Amino acid sequence: MPILNLEKLTHVEFSGLNRSKTVVFVPVGPIEEHAPHLPLGVDAMTSEFFSVKMIERLEKNFSDWNFILFPTFFIGSDTLTYAGSFEVRPKVLRAVLYDSCRQLAKDGFKNIVTVGAHGGPRHMVVLEELASRMKWQHKARMISASSKIIMGVLEGKFVDKISDKLEKMGDKLSAEERAGLAFDYHAGLLETSIMLYAKPELVKPGYKELPPVIIDKVWKIRRSSAKKTGAGHLGTPSLARKEIGHAATEVFMDTLEPLMIRFLNGEKVDKEFRSKLYYIPFFRTDFVLAVLIIAYAIVLGVLVLFLNSVVLEISK
Repeated sequence: MPILNLEKLTHVEFSGLNRSKTVVFVPVGPIEEHAPHLPLGVDAMTSEFFSVKMIERLEKNFSDWNFILFPTFFIGSDTLTYAGSFEVRPKVLRAVLYDSCRQLAKDGFKNIVTVGAHGGPRHMVVLEELASRMKWQHKARMISASSKIIMGVLEGKFVDKISDKLEKMGDKLSAEERAGLAFDYHAGLLETSIMLYAKPELVKPGYKELPPVIIDKVWKIRRSSAKKTGAGHLGTPSLARKEIGHAATEVFMDTLEPLMIRFLNGEKVDKEFRSKLYYIPFFRTDFVLAVLIIAYAIVLGVLVLFLNSVVLEISK
């Protein structure tokens, strides 16, 4: 069955779908600068591209299912500071996505998958928070399919797999390309290669002339890092090529497909999709509120103890 673009369906067609055998993919990514050679919508467009690629794989095993592609959300949090980056507060991002997914659940569509390609920490956590909230508030079976993979990319954990996949495709990573992938964070070798594979017409040829910008640890990246370089990229875009983008895409799909099959078969796999960031309180959307509530409770407790001690002194 072909992919169903939600915005192209009539309400009659939408209402007539079998809820228990329909899954909705929701691509999400911000408008953000991606150096002089890539468009501002890279993350959102890549999210949609990955969603389509995943659906194409799943259709082979779930031919009687309906696969809906929700209109891509061009919004996101924790963008790099630069002209062309549009920051949306995490609470706003969560609210927008929540309202849309809540409506899907109210209409009976409770198999929902968000897909992202943006490495902003709070952005990724919002997608994971959303899945959890939809589960306990609306009984939806919802997952954030990409956060764990994005973390793996940022930590350089997919270099060997991409290399192996490329060799199976009759190609090979050079030593320079391997080193470039190990420290590749934004608009660099990997993102440029994926765009050369997915939407080559949108990649400006000047990428071959861009100098490398290397940050050796992901935790050293700041929102101002790309601006400080003057070029807007963090990595080695000059080494990018379509074949690497193709291999990387296949590796990501190979990683996701078994989990997605289990998800559609009804297994509880939500925890297997979570990134380590989800468990760090600082990145949670309601962290500040939680801290204020705890602080208020502590102050209130201390005040009560103080008043009790005063009352006891007076009673003596």
